[in-house]
Order: sequence, then structure tokens, then C-alpha cells
Amino acid sequence: WDSVAATPARAEVEGSYDPNSQIGVSARVIARGLRKITEMIGQQKIALVLTNQLKTNIGQMFGDTRVEPGGKGLPYQASARVWLTRHTGKANGVITNEQGQLIGY
Repeated sequence: WDSVAATPARAEVEGSYDPNSQIGVSARVIARGLRKITEMIGQQKIALVLTNQLKTNIGQMFGDTRVEPGGKGLPYQASARVWLTRHTGKANGVITNEQGQLIGY
């Protein structure tokens, strides 16, 4: 898998699909796992890098509709977070600064 969002919980892999029994399983597993390893990571000076995806909360009417799968455990335990987004640039694919200098494509 490629991200935290794509990581299945054991209950999802081994059990039958019942959406009512699977609510929050991944978030609980992630939160417990991070609580267990956070101290060890700090003591051993390990850098743990996780990637995640943004999903759309279709029930939200106003404000930011983006939501991170995996619950609030990841943002709570993170010591640093980096957001990467795609920049489309201008129609010709060239990105310039205010002085007209080329800074990217």
C-alpha cells in the first residue's frame, strides 16, 4: 500500500464487509500503535515518515471538506507535518515570480 489511508486493519482483511462494525477501526489501531512506538522512536532518534491522502467529507456543507483518514491520532502525535500539493501554474506551464523571472514549470 502507499499511504496510511490505504492500510487496512486486520478486521477489514479477515472479516466480512459490514460497514456498521468497521467504523473507526483503522483510527483506533493507528492511535494505539503510535502511542506504543512514540517513546521508542524518540529514544532511538528514529525518523518515521508516513504518507497519507486527503478524502472529501461529503456530509459537510460549509468550510473545508477535506478530511485525513486514520483519525486524529496522526496529527496529534506528529512532531512535524508537511503538505504537498500540485501546482498547475499558468496555461503555458511556466511559473514566474513578480519580476517575470522563471522559477518553475
